[in-house]
Amino acid sequence: MESKSIIKLFYKIPPYFPLPKEVPLLAGFGKVGTTRNREGVGEIFKRKCLFSDGWIVDNQKGIALVIALVMLLVLTLVGLSAISITSFEANISGNQRVYNMAFYAADGGVENFRGRVSSGEVFQEGHSYQVTIGGSTCNVTIPSNNGKWQRNDTEGTFDIYRIESEGRPPFPSTGRVTIESIIEVLTTIQPGYN
Repeated sequence: MESKSIIKLFYKIPPYFPLPKEVPLLAGFGKVGTTRNREGVGEIFKRKCLFSDGWIVDNQKGIALVIALVMLLVLTLVGLSAISITSFEANISGNQRVYNMAFYAADGGVENFRGRVSSGEVFQEGHSYQVTIGGSTCNVTIPSNNGKWQRNDTEGTFDIYRIESEGRPPFPSTGRVTIESIIEVLTTIQPGYN
């Protein structure tokens, strides 16, 4: 009876619990009643705990799942940051495109005014007109204060215009670009200049 209680106690001892130096042998592991060195019994105890109870083996069963979930989380965060960066870059390039459209519309307004004045059309201060260039709208304005003056030179008389050309892309509620330019036009040629 005493050996049964020893077996029960011995079986419930955790594997890291220190065993006494001399432990009575269990039934089936040698002659009952004799003692054996602690190392031999400890090895039997460790083997029995490892394979039958699963104390050490079962402790690592969920680690693969934890590692997989952590890796999945890391990859998800990398993917989300890549999507965020790509979206941000697309917005930047879209804004640059809108700005370029507005700038070239305003520049086209300056060139339109230069062509109209060079062909002989005369404008007064405070005059304004709208022109469409490549789908974008441009407002060309000659300011009412110091928008036009004349200069006499040895070549002849020049009309000088200060204009403001405001370009807007065809999209609603987007940015505008305003170009201010000074244009000189020779209106009368002095005799002797051809």
